[in-house]
Amino acid sequence: MLPVPDVSCSAAVAELLRRHSFTTRAAPASRRRAWAPGDDPADHLVALLLLGRATPEASLGAAAARVLIESGLARRQAELLLPQFRVMPWDDLFIVHDPDKPGHLVPGTVLGVNNTTRTLAHLTPRARVSRALDLATGSGGPALRLAAHADSVVATDLSDRATAFALLNAAINDRRLDVRTGSLFEPVAQDEPFDLITANLPFVISPDQTFVFRDGGRARDDLCREAVMSASHHLADGGLAVLLCSWLVPAVEDPTAPLSGWLMEHAGAAMLLHHATDDLEAYARRWNEYLLVENPAAYLPTVRRWVDAYVAWGATGIATGAVVLRRGGPQWHRTLSIESVPSGDGGRQLQRAFQNVDRLQQYVPSSDADPLLGCRPALIAPHRLDQAMHFSGTWKADDVKMTLGDSAGLVGHVDPLVVHVLLRLDGRQTLQELSDSVSADLGIERASLSQAAANTCRRLFEVGCLEFH
Repeated sequence: MLPVPDVSCSAAVAELLRRHSFTTRAAPASRRRAWAPGDDPADHLVALLLLGRATPEASLGAAAARVLIESGLARRQAELLLPQFRVMPWDDLFIVHDPDKPGHLVPGTVLGVNNTTRTLAHLTPRARVSRALDLATGSGGPALRLAAHADSVVATDLSDRATAFALLNAAINDRRLDVRTGSLFEPVAQDEPFDLITANLPFVISPDQTFVFRDGGRARDDLCREAVMSASHHLADGGLAVLLCSWLVPAVEDPTAPLSGWLMEHAGAAMLLHHATDDLEAYARRWNEYLLVENPAAYLPTVRRWVDAYVAWGATGIATGAVVLRRGGPQWHRTLSIESVPSGDGGRQLQRAFQNVDRLQQYVPSSDADPLLGCRPALIAPHRLDQAMHFSGTWKADDVKMTLGDSAGLVGHVDPLVVHVLLRLDGRQTLQELSDSVSADLGIERASLSQAAANTCRRLFEVGCLEFH
């Protein structure tokens, strides 16, 4: 049985990491492969726990070595300490996890903080809630972030080894989690509904069951489908669920079409965030790259076997993204594209988009003037506008792209004709008043500019790049 660190030593481990400024020291080491520790014991602690390098015991000191050995984070071999686990600083958290690089992966590996963990964190709303749930919590990072803005947090995982790590990390970071072992919503079947649900599922679509963290234990994309279909039943009215997913794409034009069936029983609103659709072979190669280190002879046969399985399942591609659900309120579905890297408090953009789409029901376009021209849009700070110009005898302007500083990866597209209207949005004047002003100042035909402004602002409202005042 794979070992886990000793939770009884969590206080000593936390004190050791803080005393040696582990977060600050880890920053340069994590960015440079050739980084080498200096004379400071703190650097050697980073080399041991973050980079996984064998470290002379004498370089750390007797007190630190005792904590590391008693906690199980390291073991002694002659004059060296050998790392048994890794520690990843993540904002104000310390996340203990298994070695997760090729050559170290085993079926029960519990991952630390990776790109999908960060994506989920950027998409998760941070408004204060009473009850929150994190599915497939792994080493507990997402659940620990929820604990900063939820009165109570339940964290579940199919792997009892993962839940042991989550308990340890909760103790090290002095945050309270209710950690339970079980599949998806089974451990909370009898619980009261939740205000917020998050899930970084083992969403890789695979014909194998090699790794708990990668392979979902269900055929095809059934794990993600079951999670999405069940989430609404565990949400309180007005509650949100953010679930990272993958799904098989058949020969259809819309890559999100398969998700429609997953939402048939959902009583509320939903945003389907499409990130990418991968070619079958490219997807199989990416998720089996570890074999190039661990077993190169098995790499190509495994890739071919995965592709054959996808073809047999009727897939032409595999899509990745997120499903965001809200229980109750107006019922609608929107399909949006993640076009930039989520960053900051991107959950604010998602919440704003839900509120905006609800309100847009009042502004139904007609053959007369668009009623949206009577609203007072306001810009979101901070944001960035990007536009490309092309010259081939005459200049041609592309659409302007608006990206928020706190972004869910949703980008607003602005008609070039409307840029000067956009720059004047202040939440006080109506869109029609601003369009009239720009029309008079720049000599642009009034009706065309007004319609373009209404169409553009509708798109920006739908992706949360504007707000109503």
